[in-house]
Amino acid sequence: MPSQQQYALTTPSSRVNSRQQSSQSLPEMPNADYTKRSLEFLKIQFREMNAKIDDLLDSRPKPCPCEENEQKFLLPLDSFDAIEHLENSMNDQQSRQQMILLLLRIGGINFQKTVYAIMEKLFSYEIGTKFTWTGKSSKGIEKAKFSDLKNIYAAISGAVLGNKDLAGDEKTTVKVQYQVTEWFRHCQQNLKSQV
Repeated sequence: MPSQQQYALTTPSSRVNSRQQSSQSLPEMPNADYTKRSLEFLKIQFREMNAKIDDLLDSRPKPCPCEENEQKFLLPLDSFDAIEHLENSMNDQQSRQQMILLLLRIGGINFQKTVYAIMEKLFSYEIGTKFTWTGKSSKGIEKAKFSDLKNIYAAISGAVLGNKDLAGDEKTTVKVQYQVTEWFRHCQQNLKSQV
């Protein structure tokens, strides 16, 4: 054992080296292999968890300046000119992405209510009475054809399908289309109850 004077003269790194040498010369413990394997397993699990957390942080939507977007898009739309303007402005990928993020924040407690809430954010009931999915009503009356508004429908679908609160088996584009069609079908009735 070194004297106090000798110990005081040794540097911290030499003390660490002497500890490492002494720990290396210790006899192997009977569970050492199990402990090493367990530690390696934990390291791997820790790396995988970190990677998953990083992926989640990277994939979450970026903050949305929603008030600016609402003013930019002038919602709810209440004229054919406003709808045409929005459709054309969403040819730009950035505008379409901003619209999806704006609509995604609306949410809803189930699939139907999510689609309806988005439609109510986008359109007034009055303009909604002038649309059907196909452009024809059940009474044979010509109406505007909503299925031609590809960019607006893509934003609606993107927001509904991107909503992580909805069950995965509910989220299909066919179901989104059906709910959009139903929303237009009920616009006249909703308009009357609003007055």
